[in-house]
Amino acid sequence: MKKVFAICTLLLALGLLFTACGGEEDTPNSPTGNNPATSPVPNNGDEPCPDEGLEASLPPEGAITNGFYLAIGGGQIFLNQDIIAVIDLLGEAGHVIQTPSCAFDGYDRQFFYANVIIDTYPVGDRDFVRIIRFRNDGITTTNGIRAGQSTWDDVLAAYGNNYTQNFGHFTFTQAGTTLTFEIDEEDGSVTNIFYALVE
Repeated sequence: MKKVFAICTLLLALGLLFTACGGEEDTPNSPTGNNPATSPVPNNGDEPCPDEGLEASLPPEGAITNGFYLAIGGGQIFLNQDIIAVIDLLGEAGHVIQTPSCAFDGYDRQFFYANVIIDTYPVGDRDFVRIIRFRNDGITTTNGIRAGQSTWDDVLAAYGNNYTQNFGHFTFTQAGTTLTFEIDEEDGSVTNIFYALVE
């Protein structure tokens, strides 16, 4: 009986130890704290890093106000802007996904809002806007282009002919930022829009 009791005690102690060590992934540099909507995504280290060497090409800290930006919610979201400014403008994101960054010390994060997804990269305990993705036709670019409604002709009229093309993606560049339109090859409609830092 004493032997059974000792084994049960040992198993209970081990269970408590694993419980104390487990749980949600710590997010020390998360601007939203331990938000229950934050979903850590493990990085097993087996996959190649698509952003290897990226830190050397990113601009110094600070919003790029003379590049492409998104006007939304009565304000603006700039690339390379601290995510805190976005949260001040739009409120807390409905959902946040994070992965350990393979290019930076910390977490790459995606902040999901009703109309946009904001991708960030970490610097110390802060997160900076790297990509702004349109989620739907609820918003437009500053020149009035709307996913799902505008056409390639509308894009040309709004932004001109100074672009690069890569497999249906047409990219305009300005002051270290890009604005990319994905165009349906069959009907010429704009199917996707996103802003990004030049890498």
